Amino acid sequence: MDTSVCVCSYRLAPESVFPAAFEDCVKATKYFLTNAAKFHVDPHRIGVAGELNDILLLLNAELVYASDICWKLVVCSGTNLSVAMPHYVDNIEV
Repeated sequence: MDTSVCVCSYRLAPESVFPAAFEDCVKATKYFLTNAAKFHVDPHRIGVAGELNDILLLLNAELVYASDICWKLVVCSGTNLSVAMPHYVDNIEV
């Protein structure tokens, strides 16, 4: 299967205030969707993926183009399920 990846960079706080990052993601999503043929991508097989904060921005951008996005992937690479972490041990009684 052929795969293409488009990486969306966006403005960050505090230099850029909300909704700058959201607007950047919406603009990038719209550009990629409307130019899919230019990138030799099937416009009916486009999805969004990202980590935590990134995916929140992309999912909100996806809401704007809900009918054009066919899948979503959320990656939580920072998750540590160990119960020996200090914040867990210190608050075990809570």
